[in-house]
Amino acid sequence: RYVLIEKIAGDEERPEIYKVKDMQDNKEYALKLLKDLRTYKNEKTINEKIAKANSSSVIKYITSSVGYLIREQKKERFPYIIFELSLKGNLFSYISCNGTYLGLDDRNSKILLHKIISVVKDLHKLDIFHLDLKLENLLFVGDNFTVKLCDFGISTKVPRNPNGELYNLKGKCGTPQYMAPEVHKKAPYNAEKVDIFNLGIILFTLRLARRCFQSTKCDKENKCKDGLYNFIKEKNHLDYWKKIDPYDDLKLSKEFKELYFKMVAFDPKERPTLEEIYNFEWMKEIKEIKDSNPIE
Repeated sequence: RYVLIEKIAGDEERPEIYKVKDMQDNKEYALKLLKDLRTYKNEKTINEKIAKANSSSVIKYITSSVGYLIREQKKERFPYIIFELSLKGNLFSYISCNGTYLGLDDRNSKILLHKIISVVKDLHKLDIFHLDLKLENLLFVGDNFTVKLCDFGISTKVPRNPNGELYNLKGKCGTPQYMAPEVHKKAPYNAEKVDIFNLGIILFTLRLARRCFQSTKCDKENKCKDGLYNFIKEKNHLDYWKKIDPYDDLKLSKEFKELYFKMVAFDPKERPTLEEIYNFEWMKEIKEIKDSNPIE
């Protein structure tokens, strides 16, 4: 039924994504090949829950199945999921500007962070947590820079206890460079705070178009192996920025720095909620910057 047109993304570590044509309705979609049934079943379940809630904040789920893929005269059996097709790329490719890495200014960073938070809020309302938020999993759809979320391979719906609080999760998951310190420690963790941590890295990358640190992994003495994140853990913000921007060329405001440090705090309890992010001085202007305003 589906004919492969071209490969969009994927490698040995990441699932392959293809642009395909449905021979029944003559429309083009994105087809994601899953490498194992466990991941497929989880992603299918999460997408079905989101579709049932009629959420428009994620890439539209069309269908899924286990079928045969014929390529290079070889026939292989794979589970696959069909989604709406996004031809405008992801946010990582947007800020990389075809290989010339340029961070966004304050205005555009705020607009995009606002769009992303709105998407994640819709997900959290369903008690579904992504656990692998990153620029590559945020896609532009349509003509007005609408942001939609994709890739729910490790996402989960978290139950609540009788007091209405989320149960903690266990198990290492996510992209290593984005992993919150409590996940690296394999300690029980709050899924909401993990998503907030990932959003902090996204904020930094939008604004500066570079890595804020390489890892949050700590040794047995609880010292972070990455010196940059150890500055954050020890709340040594002055030395952190001396390493990031030694000559103050970036002209980053203290308000931006305050929000960023809170979102990637070592202690999950110190990280703000999605709603609290709007109370930070750096984000207050977003009340005047409407979501429909263009990104320049």
